[in-house]
Amino acid sequence: MQPDYATALANLGDVQAREALQSFERARQAKADDPQLPAKIEALHGLWGAAPKPAAAPKP
Repeated sequence: MQPDYATALANLGDVQAREALQSFERARQAKADDPQLPAKIEALHGLWGAAPKPAAAPKP
């Protein structure tokens, strides 16, 4: 096993968690009927201390 493998896995987990947060935020905006959604969003926000800023939408 390579010594940097654990770091790569941790980084991948961070990327996946941020992608999950973006998906949960989009679901909330779409008015998803999931009572657990606010708790999921709050838990992921807690990973980074503050809410990550969403990417700016492309201009048409």
